[in-house]
Amino acid sequence: MRKLIGSLFVISAVLVATPASASPGTEPASTASTGSYCSTSLSTGRSACFESEAALKQHVSASAELDLVYLYNWYNFQGGGGYKVLTGSHACSAETNTAEYYDGNLGDNTWYPNGLNMNDSITSVQTANQCDIKFFEGTNFTGAATPYIDKCSFLGGGGTGDCPAGSWNDRASSYYIS
Repeated sequence: MRKLIGSLFVISAVLVATPASASPGTEPASTASTGSYCSTSLSTGRSACFESEAALKQHVSASAELDLVYLYNWYNFQGGGGYKVLTGSHACSAETNTAEYYDGNLGDNTWYPNGLNMNDSITSVQTANQCDIKFFEGTNFTGAATPYIDKCSFLGGGGTGDCPAGSWNDRASSYYIS
């Protein structure tokens, strides 16, 4: 009986010590690893990449999560160079005083199967579900920062339209989403 109780204690300790989901901005395992059309759940940290935009959209729509942000490495929201959809378990609030999702180091996140990452590679951005994104030039939310952005067709546009002033093309190293 003591062995059974001891075994149950060890099993329950392992279950308690194992997190149910990853913290925002982490990426454990990918479910698919080919292609340049990717998604990352900011709630669980899981990523998946696909060969086609259609396959990515099918994957994202089949998940129980909401689209939050679309990051493109081409201007005008063009997916030809690939793009990444950030998803989450809940929509953002209308407030921008608290970061609801974040990533302190875009260099840690593999975007493409060939090892490229999101650091200094974002050229246009769109948000969804009341979210806005704020980019930082340095890792861990340091250095120059943009105001919160809803949509920007060319981050190097120097403040035209909905874009922030200055050139932010291929410059972001971390972000807050609120």
